[in-house]
Amino acid sequence: MVNTYYLLHVAGGFLLTAFTILATATAVTGKNKRLLMVTGVLSLVVLVGGFGLVARVYDNTWPTWVLLKVAAWLVLSMGAGMAMKKPSTAPMWTGISILAVLTAIFAVYFRPF
Repeated sequence: MVNTYYLLHVAGGFLLTAFTILATATAVTGKNKRLLMVTGVLSLVVLVGGFGLVARVYDNTWPTWVLLKVAAWLVLSMGAGMAMKKPSTAPMWTGISILAVLTAIFAVYFRPF
């Protein structure tokens, strides 16, 4: 069961990152409802996979690095919607999304705090 959560979390995170960057890159062309729906569903997949891993591997204890990953997930999840809402901020959200992904990767590999 842990492998299922791990696959959901990693594959969902990869795809969420890709679609968020795509959404921020195409935000100027107008609203794309389907793209926003895809990022929303992928955000839910990442959430289920991540919380499943915390429940199975860490017995529902929340190390500080998990909180850092939750914050990065929140920022990445709102990047597409914010870029579509105000297209002039799309380049900024691209950078913020990339920074959020790097923060999540740092948190899981180095486990600070």
